[in-house]
Amino acid sequence: DFFRAKKYRQAIATALQSEAEADRIGLQQAMAKQAVENAERKLRALGKASNMVEELVAESRKAYTDADYVKALDTAVRAVDSIADLRVLHEEVRLREPDPRCV
Repeated sequence: DFFRAKKYRQAIATALQSEAEADRIGLQQAMAKQAVENAERKLRALGKASNMVEELVAESRKAYTDADYVKALDTAVRAVDSIADLRVLHEEVRLREPDPRCV
């Protein structure tokens, strides 16, 4: 519209803003994709996880599919944190269990 009205400076400013917005969205998409894939990979490596952790990972994938990249990134980070907590708990339980060879 600015271009047609021969308001070239405003047209250039609007084009630059659009380009910056596209770059920002592209960066959000790339970060979210990496975070979601990382959460899914860590969940697979863990094997069996709690329903809450599985739901967080699924929620992060859905948010990514729905193009809600900020939510996808946030949820994937929370999922990875939960997976790390679960690993610590599994290790503590494993260390506290008596060795069957010693019983």
